[in-house]
Amino acid sequence: MKEKIKISHIISLGCNCHTSMFLKNCGFKKYSCPFDWISIKFKDVVNILNSNFDTFINPEFLIDHADKNNMRCGHALYGSHMFHHFNPRTPQHKAYYERCIQRFKNLKNLPNDEIVLFIYNEFYEPQFNSDDILSLRNLLQLYRGNDRFVLLIIKNTCNYDKTSTLTTSEYKVDYQLESLLVLNCKLVGHTTGVGFSNHIDHVCSYNLLTSIFNIHIKETQKEDYLEKTAYDISL
Repeated sequence: MKEKIKISHIISLGCNCHTSMFLKNCGFKKYSCPFDWISIKFKDVVNILNSNFDTFINPEFLIDHADKNNMRCGHALYGSHMFHHFNPRTPQHKAYYERCIQRFKNLKNLPNDEIVLFIYNEFYEPQFNSDDILSLRNLLQLYRGNDRFVLLIIKNTCNYDKTSTLTTSEYKVDYQLESLLVLNCKLVGHTTGVGFSNHIDHVCSYNLLTSIFNIHIKETQKEDYLEKTAYDISL
């Protein structure tokens, strides 16, 4: 039997707050990174990493949020719903994102034996292809280094049919390469944006991660002091 990869850090890459909240509830999330509490498309993750985060909180691109809530913020390049919980146009939240960006850039300084698992959950119609996936994997090599990370992409099919007889999440491997695993998942329920509508999907997702990986999260950094407010929709 193949030995499971030991994971020391797990980091969300999107597509929304769901991934970060799931990791937080499982005890797998120990510090904040840039993509934790935002709404972001796959190709935009690639673009942001490719720009070395130069466009991420650049004031030139920050716009009003779609709902006109001044505690939130949109982005001219990446969508008017992007910053749903923190507004980087305020000094406090700008400083928060600067810390998050620096943590992400510092991943390259982690010990070589500490493997980072990056997770991107897609809950809508995927707008990316295999070339985009390989581009993301190649960019992550620059931020973490070869053989020091795994990229997990889960393409979820949400179920809004209350008459459905599905009783458990169904996962199938789409394809797998070195440091890359792409899964298709059929959910019992759907995402609420910050979690699963059906707890069975939460349990199945937890069991999936722990069956594939040997997860022993390093507590090398403290949770950002703003984290506790990230899931407060009043922000």
